[in-house]
Amino acid sequence: MKKLLHCVDIKSNFDTFKYLETDKNIFEKASQVGFRLRREGNTVPLIDLIIAAHCIYYDLTIITTDPHFKLINKKLNLKLKFFK
Repeated sequence: MKKLLHCVDIKSNFDTFKYLETDKNIFEKASQVGFRLRREGNTVPLIDLIIAAHCIYYDLTIITTDPHFKLINKKLNLKLKFFK
């Protein structure tokens, strides 16, 4: 029962997030940027590429400490803020 309550509690936290549709253009942008970075010797996690593509598509700012976004930003004009 305790696990079920914990699951419900976690789900309620996710209910506050806004859902963003993902279409083919977002995946294409993520794959293009990932390909260009990898060709230069930089491997970036797919989820970071998808997040960045979403932020471009929806004109959102990324607030992060993840250094992969600095690499992605070299290929995309992200709205990017870093925590130290």
